[in-house]
Amino acid sequence: MKILVAISGGPKSIVTAWLLKKQGFQVRGIHFDLSGSEKQADKLQELERKLGLQIQRVPARAEWLRVVKLELESADSNGARFNPKHVFHTRVLFPHLLEAARQFKSDRIAGGYAVTLQEDPSAGLTRVVQGAGSELDAILLLAGCGQNELSKMMLPVGSIPGSMLEKLTEEVAPEEIIRDFEVDWNQLSNDPELASANRSRGTYKVMTDTRELLGESPVHLLETGSVWKHPAHSERTYRVKALFRAESVVEVVEDFDAVYQELHLDEAYWFVRPDPGMREIRTGLLFQGAERPLTVRLVQFEGNRQKVVFEEPVKVSAISLEKGQGVLWMENQEILGGARILVMK
Repeated sequence: MKILVAISGGPKSIVTAWLLKKQGFQVRGIHFDLSGSEKQADKLQELERKLGLQIQRVPARAEWLRVVKLELESADSNGARFNPKHVFHTRVLFPHLLEAARQFKSDRIAGGYAVTLQEDPSAGLTRVVQGAGSELDAILLLAGCGQNELSKMMLPVGSIPGSMLEKLTEEVAPEEIIRDFEVDWNQLSNDPELASANRSRGTYKVMTDTRELLGESPVHLLETGSVWKHPAHSERTYRVKALFRAESVVEVVEDFDAVYQELHLDEAYWFVRPDPGMREIRTGLLFQGAERPLTVRLVQFEGNRQKVVFEEPVKVSAISLEKGQGVLWMENQEILGGARILVMK
């Protein structure tokens, strides 16, 4: 079986390629280079020698910059957080990876995503399941992958316990190699070529109605009526009373009992799509920092937009949410799909 492995140069993708090659598969690597530096070619040759396989280098910087400019404008218009790593995977990596797999006539594609896939022949489905190595961020990077894409994937590190993965990393991916491929996503997003797109994403001073300065916040994450948390005292919650754009000031009032009753989500996707006739689903909502899913009612109200109604109101001070943040909905250990927060109410 021919396997095309997306190799970022990070430990999990390197271990993935090594594991598959050790299991006897015909493995070919592909690396999407965002550095814009020809030195990356020399580093890839070293990695090729280490793994004993061919790795194709695909210059992706120009396309990345083009996509980021569009995404920054969209994020600003929606008042959402911009996630550069998510944008790269959904807008650049996966489309090219699938095309490369067709070109090389690969039977499967693979990556170092800490997610577990389970085949369900009786239902004709590939299910996304939380396993030993499952991580919320890794699952969110698969956003938009439907059954066609999932059925072609192999994600071997998702089922490996963290302690074992660390040992494999030490053996297969020495620190001096990994360091050469580390990506600083924030630095990439602040590239000089994106200066004009980034200028509009300024910060506002957050003040009380008595003009007490509390801190600063990115303006695109704020709107009248939304919640703001004190950066040094997360238990202190405030409601945005007004935005004074001429002064770059946000006026807030303290709200000791602020709660979330519902969320509006955008960019909704399904790994396993429910019956389209279902207008409401009772499920679990999982997000970064949550110890376990919260029980919610999920309602589709327009295209790929969803409304989440909490079964019980949730105190704002008890959880960490912000616009643009990724969330997942799940049943037991199976991830059904996900979306990004558009509005918090």
